[in-house]
Parts: sequence; structure tokens; C-alpha cells
Amino acid sequence: QEAARTLEQAGFDLVIIEDAPSLGSADTIDLRVRHAFGGPKHDPLLLAPYLFQATRHLGVVPTVNPAAYLPYTAARQFSTLQHLSAHRLGLNVVTDTGSARHFSAADQLGHDAAYDRAEEWLDGIRSLWRSWDEGALVQDRETGVFADGSKMRSVRHRGEHFAFDGPLNAVPFTAGEPAIVSPGGSGRGLGFAGTNSDVQLALAPLDEASVRAYRAKIHEAAIAAGRSPADITILFAIQPVITSSPEEADRIVAASAHPDD
Repeated sequence: QEAARTLEQAGFDLVIIEDAPSLGSADTIDLRVRHAFGGPKHDPLLLAPYLFQATRHLGVVPTVNPAAYLPYTAARQFSTLQHLSAHRLGLNVVTDTGSARHFSAADQLGHDAAYDRAEEWLDGIRSLWRSWDEGALVQDRETGVFADGSKMRSVRHRGEHFAFDGPLNAVPFTAGEPAIVSPGGSGRGLGFAGTNSDVQLALAPLDEASVRAYRAKIHEAAIAAGRSPADITILFAIQPVITSSPEEADRIVAASAHPDD
């Protein structure tokens, strides 16, 4: 909570809660837990309300894996958090296939197939969010009418990976759906971002040519999906290192440029 308040005071727009639900294989467990590197971790979705409680404006973006959440349950949980946070929720959608064994996934999907599942998952969740048509939420105190059931659409989804019915039993949005964030620089990952994401987490060498080339790929993916490049905010990942002096900073930069020296 203190970290979230500090970020908000510094003018940041959002904080993304990284996650790795798996401790990996038997060979890596000791490495990960010995110094708490990579685990254990709080569940990001359950951590989000505590960060909302501590802030007023900061967007909170927990990491979610479509393999771990059934669409109807996910749509309801996300809708509740969006409502209770005054529309400050985002979702960092990841397709980590290595964690599938923890979620009763009999067949671990390949890289591109996991993105296909994520796309069906998100489409299904959005169909549930939008099952309350405009005007369905009445909230008329004088007549005592809360909602107009005739303006709620039934949803019947029968897909390759999921099957569920609607409409969603949750309060409809009044100020927009949760922002969608995604990482991934593969062709399929960029395609997912171009179609679905409001924010793309970009990994590229931080030189001008690489940044421009990566940015162009995301813009091309957005245009291919019928969207505008302006629809996606691109955030390039950096790892700042705080040093005690300019000389120490120069030494670290030189060492990173020539790690074998």
C-alpha cells in the first residue's frame, strides 16, 4: 500500500502487478524460494482491493492467465473490482503455458494456441460485460425499478475452449470496461495486442532504431485489426539502477557494455 501511494503521489497512471503462479520444476523450486526469488507470491487479483483502498486515482492492473479463470467467473470478479474501485481496474492478460499443469489443463497448449484461447476467453468475457444493453440499468428511486430485464441479452457461448451462458449477474459498467494490458513480442502476441489491448508492454533494446521498429510492428497489428495506432499505449520496459554517485553509474554502464572484461 505504501508503494502504491508513493507511485500515485509521483503522478503514475497505473501499477501492473507481475505474477508467476508456478514455482517451476522440482529442479528450480529451491532456487526460487531460498531467497524468495520468484516465489512465494500473493494472488494479484486478491491483492488489488488493498491497493485500491490505499489510493484514489492509481490504476491497478493484476496479471491474469486465461487458463486459471473460467470466463463467467472472471467476468463477474473483474466487474465487481471495476465497480468497487470506481473504474480503476486493468487486466494484464498473459498466456504462460508452463503454468497450465496447475489449472487442471489436461493438454498443455502450444504458444499460438494459448493466444487463441486467450482471445476466445476475452471475447467471451466482453460479451458477458455487454449483456446489459444501454438503458438496462434504470435505478429509478421513485418507481422502485432497478433494471429493465427486457434490455438484458442472453449469451450462449460454445467455443473451442469454453462454454457458458449469460447474461452476467453483475453490475454493468457506467464508465468503461477494464483496460487490457498485454506483453509478448511474437507475431501472435502482437496480433493479440493489435486486436485487444489498450496497453502493450514492449521488450526491445533501448536504442532508437529498435524502439521505432517495435513500435511500428504494434501499429501495423492495430491497423490490421481495424483499429487506430492511437488506440494502444506502448510502454517499453526499463530496469532503473540507483547508484550512490555518477562515477558508480558510469562503472555499471561500462561493465554492462563489456560483461566479459
